[in-house]
Amino acid sequence: MQTVNKTLRGSETSYSKEEQCNTESSEKVGKHPCKLISAAIEDLIRSFIKSSPVRNLTKDVIESIIDKAIDSGIVIPIESRYKYEVPHVDPIQALKNKAIVGVDGGVFPIKLHPVRLILARSAVFTYSRRIDFDYNLRGIWKSSIAIQQSLGDSEEQIRRKIREMLLDLEVQTVKEFLNEYGAHIDAFFWDGPLYTSRYLSKLHSAVKALTNRSIICVKLVKNSLASRISQVIKGRGFSDADIYVAYLGVNERSSIFVYNDGYASKLADDMKPAFFYLKSPQRVILRYEFPSWVLEEFGINYVLDLVYADLALGNGLSYVIGKADGIARFSDEEKKQLTLHVIKAIRENGIEDAFFFNERRWARFLSE
Repeated sequence: MQTVNKTLRGSETSYSKEEQCNTESSEKVGKHPCKLISAAIEDLIRSFIKSSPVRNLTKDVIESIIDKAIDSGIVIPIESRYKYEVPHVDPIQALKNKAIVGVDGGVFPIKLHPVRLILARSAVFTYSRRIDFDYNLRGIWKSSIAIQQSLGDSEEQIRRKIREMLLDLEVQTVKEFLNEYGAHIDAFFWDGPLYTSRYLSKLHSAVKALTNRSIICVKLVKNSLASRISQVIKGRGFSDADIYVAYLGVNERSSIFVYNDGYASKLADDMKPAFFYLKSPQRVILRYEFPSWVLEEFGINYVLDLVYADLALGNGLSYVIGKADGIARFSDEEKKQLTLHVIKAIRENGIEDAFFFNERRWARFLSE
């Protein structure tokens, strides 16, 4: 980091001299500050990668890491090979007589004086090929509004409140949808990890409710930084996705493992998370998770066919989660109208100047 700072300071000095020359002669070409920063970034990345073991993540090295994670008991392999090709699946055929549901949430925080308001909502999107379930259930399911009042680091409190609100809404959505339509649903596809240490009890309750009805719960992590397997590389800071992005080809997946470490060690065997990594056609690493009981009750191929069919419908990303996400997300027009209503309510209650600096700078659309 000191090297980078020195580089930047030196670059700034060079830029200032060059800029001074430009005022004297239009024939000399000065360096744009952005280019100077870009050069420093490139130098930093080049230096990091050169000194990092990431360059040495060969097939044999990665497979030895996986073996070490297995030998340590962190993960339990369900399949014999390290990786598999993702086959072409006809989603119409694979989902014949089945119905799947996507669940996701959206949030919009409005930070003003003296109100820090958080708006959140959940959405569902069904895709059904069942004769007995031809409902077009696609829309907002639940909404929630909260004013953040906790003391301490306001930004961190807001981020934590956002996570809690979204999780609460999504858990309630899954349970309520299950109660109303569970007899006709084969699988829920839900954004985020199957469990987390902080919200283990809450997430477990939703997964258990689905388990009691023998309905598959598939969770999808799109931006995974977990180190379940890679934690055996001491002091390297790699995530599993860092390893598998180098190891997997497009339309390949890892073996299926059962996670048996950390919070998972406290769970019943049938509720431990089974997971695998997949590199999509967009060259994105995705992590799929589901309770391990589904492998025994339905079989590996049944579960994978559901995942592959959903991916095929979504052109390499989850179709039903993507649709639910699009419904739950607050549009720019919604944000504008909601912000106007909040500002109006604040002013009607005697507070004229409600904007923070950034909100005032970014709120130019309010006058459009």
